[in-house]
Amino acid sequence: MESQDRYISLGSLEQYMRQVKRTLPLTEDEEVRLLALVAQDGDAQQARDRLIEGYQPLLIGLAKRFARHSQDMPTRCATSLLKS
Repeated sequence: MESQDRYISLGSLEQYMRQVKRTLPLTEDEEVRLLALVAQDGDAQQARDRLIEGYQPLLIGLAKRFARHSQDMPTRCATSLLKS
């Protein structure tokens, strides 16, 4: 049962990543306009949704970069210790 849960989760993650790749990035003008709408009307749900969609690729990229950096950290620490 546990392996099935992992498979389902991985499938969901892959589906999400495919969806994010198909999302059009925010243009600078669109971002400014949407942020202004949210600032004026705190209940501008469509504007919020589009901002969230548009920022997802950026957030995923940052998370991947952070994950790579975090995985390298133990190696860097061990190498530094061995050199000292």
